[in-house]
Amino acid sequence: MLKINHLSVQFHQHIVFKDASFEAKPGSLTLIVGKSGTGKSTFLNALINLENGSYHYRDQVIDQSDDFIFQHVSIVKQIPAFIERLTIRDHIDFIKDTYTIQEEDQTLLKTLHIDQLLDHYPKQLSGGEKTRVALYLSLIKHPDILLLDEPTASLDKEHQEEVIHCIKEYAHEGHIVIASTHDHRLMDQGDVIYTIEDHQLKKTILQDRDIKEGNTTYIKKTNFFSKYTKKIKKNRTKYTKLIQIFLSMTLGFTVFAFSINNFMIDNAREELNKMVNNEIIVYKIIHETRGYSFYAKEECMEKEDYEKLASIEGVSQIKERFDIFLDDYQASFLSDEKGISFDQISPTCFKAYQGKVETYRSTLFDAQIDFHLYDDDKNYETKMKEIYGDEGVYISDYLYDMLYGDKEVKEPWVEFDMPIPVYSSTNISTLPVEVNGKEVNIPINYVTCEYQHIEVPIRGVIDGRTIGCEDSASASHLYMSEGYFWNMVEQVQSQYPDYRVSCSLYRDGNYTHYYDINVEDYEITKEDQVSEQTKWTPQAYTIEIEDTSKVNEVIEKIKDMGYGVDNDYMNIQNVISLTRSNRQMFEVCGIAISLIFLAFHIYIKFIDRKDEKDRETFMKLQGFTRKERQQFSSIQWLDYVGNMFVISTIVFFVLRMIVERMMIALVKPKISIIVSLFVFSWLIEYVLPWLITKVRRYD
Repeated sequence: MLKINHLSVQFHQHIVFKDASFEAKPGSLTLIVGKSGTGKSTFLNALINLENGSYHYRDQVIDQSDDFIFQHVSIVKQIPAFIERLTIRDHIDFIKDTYTIQEEDQTLLKTLHIDQLLDHYPKQLSGGEKTRVALYLSLIKHPDILLLDEPTASLDKEHQEEVIHCIKEYAHEGHIVIASTHDHRLMDQGDVIYTIEDHQLKKTILQDRDIKEGNTTYIKKTNFFSKYTKKIKKNRTKYTKLIQIFLSMTLGFTVFAFSINNFMIDNAREELNKMVNNEIIVYKIIHETRGYSFYAKEECMEKEDYEKLASIEGVSQIKERFDIFLDDYQASFLSDEKGISFDQISPTCFKAYQGKVETYRSTLFDAQIDFHLYDDDKNYETKMKEIYGDEGVYISDYLYDMLYGDKEVKEPWVEFDMPIPVYSSTNISTLPVEVNGKEVNIPINYVTCEYQHIEVPIRGVIDGRTIGCEDSASASHLYMSEGYFWNMVEQVQSQYPDYRVSCSLYRDGNYTHYYDINVEDYEITKEDQVSEQTKWTPQAYTIEIEDTSKVNEVIEKIKDMGYGVDNDYMNIQNVISLTRSNRQMFEVCGIAISLIFLAFHIYIKFIDRKDEKDRETFMKLQGFTRKERQQFSSIQWLDYVGNMFVISTIVFFVLRMIVERMMIALVKPKISIIVSLFVFSWLIEYVLPWLITKVRRYD
């Protein structure tokens, strides 16, 4: 038995029920009658929502509306609610899946004349057909309680009799059937009639039936939701599908339009980085008229210099460097003899071999070779014209042509005396030099080396002049491994004292060099040079700048500190600015088109609000909780999100491929681009529908 006590309903000042009571027994057709507006539908809504009173079923208090409805109640509203994009067959299957019903009642299907409506959509049905379908959907789960609001109001005479017979028979089978009506034909069939008068429910028993009530128990399932969300998506109108497809395409176009600017900038930077070096040489300026010599003529750098340069933002790496022109003269300054003239030096040779065959021989001076270092941690393969092994020296292609001509060689190697810097010698020139019309004495710095004879394989041939920022007059470059070179420097320097004095005296048209002498014992002329010698330290740094576009900015900061800078950098900011301005059209067009289709999309979503409301109502009347109804919506929206993301991503990469074929190869797209496509898809197809549903709550 179902009992309601203390039912009180009031709308503003209008009282509908005041402390009313109601009960319904299984086996009886219980009717709520009264004039229109007296509160028949209000009573049923209060019962459905378990509001404004105390409710008991089978002597148990009930306060969970959704679970109570799911387990015991079926509801037929005066204007039934359906899921608009599902056919009547789909609705029947939905109820069967919800309550795990194996077979449907074919007899009832034909009795209510629904068998010919199975392929129809709700919008194709008349009001009476909707009522009959709703009644069938309510009965196939065999509810303990059947609630009907004006079930015969929209039916013709023939179907009225069928529906009245159907619900009366269902009641007499031992179920609680409660119907509101003002139809006299239905009233004539009622067993118990409640009349709404003076805010009370007055009971009239026409036939007292005492039948043992049945009991049904169902287990709620939601794992079939995606089956029906896919059908809803499939059954959308062509107009709606086209709008979503075009919106997805314009989303891909818009994101591409915004990203192509960065693509082109990154691409320009990457391509120019191949042509432009982001390494610079930093040294101490000896005189404003002199740049970096590449011949070890600069003042040595100190620890403080390294720390100042390392503090500059944008500097990613600082390496010590050594550059020198290969000749023999510096060796004389380390002679064991107290005095030796330059013309007494025995010239050494630079030799090249292929296997055991000598292919080139020359004195170091005549070979005109510039000596540099290469970074052991860097991979130079992309700059190589030819690679022969994984150790040894790199040489420029110009030097290769000088050593081997146009021959193809295997196992090439070279033999020469490698300069190892020992001392840095500093003084001021005694012979003035004319600068800007004035005679000035320029500081002089030179390196004093010991030469170590080495035989080393050629590791590779550079495709171009250099692999660093060397820009000396010679095109014959040789690069030694940093690790090997600095190890040799440490070993050799340890054999010499930390400080000494050297002197180059000009006598009889020739210079003779002395070290560790008493200068006062000689008559020093203006042609003579006296120098202090200290252990050599690097005279320049190679500074690598992480972002090529920031090279000019870093160079200016270094110059402001008083250092000299040498580089072959090309300013690419103008190229980047031009690239950015040329992409504005893509962005404007993308935004405009996307806004148009987004407006259509929002309009359709608002139109579909009624369908969403009907679906919410349909599922609520089946006993699904708000969370479960939201789960159904989420599955549907996420499906749309996936569609939009896939379409927009495809459009994005198709456009990218077209641009690559028409223009130049673009850099690899960043993961943020893919993430942005997903985020926009999620905002449009999930967040936007969710916000629209919040404009008006359905329950």
